[in-house]
Amino acid sequence: MIIFTFEYKMDHLLKIHRFSFNHPESMNMDFEEVDWLKDIYKSIDSTREKFPDQEKELLQVELHMVRKTNATFKDHFIIRGKITCLYYAPCIRCLAPSKETIDIEFAACYLHSSLEDSEEYKDLSDIYCDGEEMDLYFFDKGKIDLKELINEHVHLNVNPHPVHSENCKGLCSLCGFNLNFGKCIHHRIEKK
Repeated sequence: MIIFTFEYKMDHLLKIHRFSFNHPESMNMDFEEVDWLKDIYKSIDSTREKFPDQEKELLQVELHMVRKTNATFKDHFIIRGKITCLYYAPCIRCLAPSKETIDIEFAACYLHSSLEDSEEYKDLSDIYCDGEEMDLYFFDKGKIDLKELINEHVHLNVNPHPVHSENCKGLCSLCGFNLNFGKCIHHRIEKK
């Protein structure tokens, strides 16, 4: 098994002709080393503001890849991956930074684009390949867009309703005062 390390600017296009058939390879990428991973991270970390107690930003991707061929799928490429991410999003109640995590595993099978319009594959989004159900993608001109793959999995797993605390009281709907810090004039008035 070969493990790639990056000391140069990594392109997000994976050229599959560089992989031998049935020879698994692994790739570990870190947010701090790969520019296009920084772009993906910036698209989900909407706070963009750093706070003294905020932890270090984190987006790590681990990929296990193998190029295969058989009579059913012809030349195809399998990617199994793990994405770990720590990011901050505004709380939906009070807009304070909410610490969020993504920790997912995925499997993807890439078939040649010539099969994309065939009756057998044109309406499928997943496929049974190599003993498991996998997301179905197609490669063209011998290239796989890793940025597209990782971006899709990250954005599908972003928490759509981040809350910084279960006890968050939110903002006053009239004046916008953060009710976690006390009561505003609108909430001091006792209802009779």
